[in-house]
Amino acid sequence: MKLKMKQLLIALVLLISSIAAMAQDKYDYASVSFDNYLSFQTLVVSYTNKPTEVANFKEKSVSRWDLSILLQQVDKMQSEGWELFSDHVTGVNASLVYTYNFRKKK
Repeated sequence: MKLKMKQLLIALVLLISSIAAMAQDKYDYASVSFDNYLSFQTLVVSYTNKPTEVANFKEKSVSRWDLSILLQQVDKMQSEGWELFSDHVTGVNASLVYTYNFRKKK
C-alpha cells in the first residue's frame, strides 16, 4: 500500500511540474536595426503589433562609428519596459548593420 501511495505522489508531482512548465510567459517582440553606411544612417524599428518605423539621417556624425542615434533608441525602448535579449552586428558591403532584439511581457 505504501508503494502505491509513493508512486501516486510521484506521478502527481510530475504532472504538476509538467503543467507549470507549459505555462510560459507571452511576449511582444521588437527589433531595432541601425545601418551605418558611409554617407547616411538608417534606423528601423519593427514591432510584432505596431507599424514599422523608419528614420533616415543624412547629418554628419562625429565618425562612422558614432552610434548615439542607436543608443538613444535602445535607451528609449528600455525605459518603455522592453527587455534586450539579443544583439548582433552584420557587415554588408561598406556598411555595418547593428540589430538589437527586445521583448516585453504582454
